[in-house]
Amino acid sequence: MPRLRELAGKGIAFRNAMDMSHAGRTVGAEMLVLTSTLPIRGRPIFVNYDLNQIPSLPRVLGECGYSTMSFHGYDGFFWNRENAHRSLGYDVDFFRNSIEAEEYIGWGVSDREVLDFAFS
Repeated sequence: MPRLRELAGKGIAFRNAMDMSHAGRTVGAEMLVLTSTLPIRGRPIFVNYDLNQIPSLPRVLGECGYSTMSFHGYDGFFWNRENAHRSLGYDVDFFRNSIEAEEYIGWGVSDREVLDFAFS
């Protein structure tokens, strides 16, 4: 986070980024970031595939002795995210029902509230 905060403080933006998330949007983006795997056309990969064998950042970090946690402001059952996160190697996950929040945007807890919860 320190590096991301530094970039945000400088107002750095990526104007030529291309959306490669496909179906499921955030699920596809998570898969891309966590596994360097491009999303597959059709239903999101979290729903259709066994993720236990795919190399992932949480799994590699766990093998190196780190504990991994995921935080998400919406329900864990949506797009099978709760099961997918466990399959990808997260030790602990927190979803909307675990986060005490007052601010909701759209379907879930606001990003600000999720970050406040994660750093509390």
